[in-house]
Amino acid sequence: MHQPHDYALRWIIESSESKKSPYLVDLGAYNGVGECQCRYWVCQVGPRVKRGERVHCKHVRIARERFTNWSIEAFRNHDKNQKQYEQ
Repeated sequence: MHQPHDYALRWIIESSESKKSPYLVDLGAYNGVGECQCRYWVCQVGPRVKRGERVHCKHVRIARERFTNWSIEAFRNHDKNQKQYEQ
């Protein structure tokens, strides 16, 4: 399973063009819309986000999906641990 980079809302997402150029995605930036270091986000998506639109690049979409999966797994594990203490 994929893990967050340095805190839960920051993820490293691989470039589809080059494995040597991963992007840092911050899902908490811009009130939860997210921010990416890729050229498309910086040049196309970022200006729209800064005007208040809720648009994403593919790296932000991937990071959101990974965050969701990671969160669900964390809650499932937490619930399993709680049941052990209730016995």
